[in-house]
Amino acid sequence: FEPHQAFRVGEHAWGVQFHPEFTDAIMKAYLEVQYPDIVAEGLDAQSLLQGVRPAPDANHLLKLFAEYLNARTMTK
Repeated sequence: FEPHQAFRVGEHAWGVQFHPEFTDAIMKAYLEVQYPDIVAEGLDAQSLLQGVRPAPDANHLLKLFAEYLNARTMTK
């Protein structure tokens, strides 16, 4: 795995190596579109689809990140 999951470039550019905005429905739709490519890679696409679960902590993470950015803005 990548050791750096979040990063900042300068004062205003932030990035993450994951997709906290993805819901389980979005992830399932993504896997369904990618299904042929997943199978072509020799992976079990059906198991991946069945393994998708809601990730309620992702919304909380986004909220905390927004609060952090707002607090930084208010102190400048």
